[in-house]
Amino acid sequence: MEFIVRVETRLAGKTLPIEEVARVDRRADGIAGKDIGLSLNERKCVVGQVQRKSVQTQIRVLSLAKSLCMHCSAAQRVKDIRTRPIRTVFGKIKITCRRYICCTCRGSRPTVVWSLGMMELPGSTPELTYLIAKWSSILP
Repeated sequence: MEFIVRVETRLAGKTLPIEEVARVDRRADGIAGKDIGLSLNERKCVVGQVQRKSVQTQIRVLSLAKSLCMHCSAAQRVKDIRTRPIRTVFGKIKITCRRYICCTCRGSRPTVVWSLGMMELPGSTPELTYLIAKWSSILP
């Protein structure tokens, strides 16, 4: 028996490519107590992979939205690609995002736009920050 976990993303009524995030194999005959459901390590792995794919998809869509000039809709040139780690409850996720050189359609000087820079992403998610604060308040 094989269980496959896939992530399907819909954006403005359109379905983006479905991505497989995890695959779990189980015996179909003679199921023991330990074979029912997922183990703790498998759960962490599956949820971590789902979160990783969802974050990467969100960043990719945000980056593609910034690839066109908001004034003249011309494609902007890519300056470079930056990588940034974000710590979550399920581990560290490395995200990559392009920086674009804005066009000079309005007579201004070319500037660099980084969509992650506008979002002011913290180094960790609010859930992880909460858990760290709660656990550290319990310790003597």
